[in-house]
Amino acid sequence: MDIGANIRKLRKEAGLTQSELAQALKIPHRQLSRYELNISIPSVKNLIKLSDYFEVSTDQLIFGHGKEFVKKTKINDLELMDILRRVDRMKRPHREKIKWAFRSLIDGESIPFRSEEPKIAKSA
Repeated sequence: MDIGANIRKLRKEAGLTQSELAQALKIPHRQLSRYELNISIPSVKNLIKLSDYFEVSTDQLIFGHGKEFVKKTKINDLELMDILRRVDRMKRPHREKIKWAFRSLIDGESIPFRSEEPKIAKSA
């Protein structure tokens, strides 16, 4: 998905017209339309406005993130944030092991680790 499609998706999910979003962001309607059509790219200033308005990261706004956008989370510990970003880039089996380890440490108990992929029921 491209940035224009991401902006349009977020706007529609919020139930807004282009005019309403442009007014909220204090940018011209035509400019927002050009963003959604990928005729122009938002400036850094406008990327931040869009990111703040929809409560998603600028990375998610630009690149998308799977089927759903993840809401911004404020983490003050920069080292922890860096670790989480690195974990997020790992392959799924490795991420699952690290999430399991986090849950075990946070909950203070040993949780059995399941290494197999979840079974998905086949529809008839």
